[in-house]
Amino acid sequence: MPTFCVIQCMNGYFLHNGIMISPSCDKVLTRAYQYNIILGEMKGKGIRAVDVNVIVAKNVRRIRESKKLTLDEAAAATGVSRSMLAQIERGSVNPTISILWKIASGYKVSFSKLLQETDEGTYVRKVEICEPLKDDAGRFLSYPAFTFSDKRPFETYRLILRPEAFSQNDGHMPGTEEYVTVFSGDVEICAGGRCYPVHAGESIYLRADGPHTYRNLGATDAQLSMMIYYEEKKE
Repeated sequence: MPTFCVIQCMNGYFLHNGIMISPSCDKVLTRAYQYNIILGEMKGKGIRAVDVNVIVAKNVRRIRESKKLTLDEAAAATGVSRSMLAQIERGSVNPTISILWKIASGYKVSFSKLLQETDEGTYVRKVEICEPLKDDAGRFLSYPAFTFSDKRPFETYRLILRPEAFSQNDGHMPGTEEYVTVFSGDVEICAGGRCYPVHAGESIYLRADGPHTYRNLGATDAQLSMMIYYEEKKE
């Protein structure tokens, strides 16, 4: 699998290529990518940009109050000024990505929690708002569909492998699994020291916490569906 970011930020840390990385690292593009994908999901559900501020405002205030923090205490925890936090909670400003990351890290919640609606309901993920993640000089395309969340310990992707596409991953977090179905084309997936040809209509399961590779064996595009499952940590 290519190096890409998982949307969910967990306890102030985010996943990059299946590895926990401190939010203090300089990952502006990764964070922007996560933000844009989440906003893409919201657009796919018919949420306008002006509504995003309202959702953020409600979540920021709800999380602060659930932690029983005053605005002054919240400012100290997040590094965001009291006046800015108050404006965000009123929905009167459009906070930057860096400000939202400071709030998420200070509150020790996922970045996506600041953008989540309380009632997700049923919605269609529009293909036109899915920006692909690219690997192998653009020959390996990964379209995020449903992202990791507190209620969903997995994420799904639509993969397109151009002819001769190849992607290698050194391994995700311990316990990570991948479930893949090939809808068109022929691919080779290697994991656990063995390689498996997988053809249209066939599916494969693999442990993805070790090195694994994807290769298009054919002369035409191969289209796959992939679910990545992250082992739930027991308290």
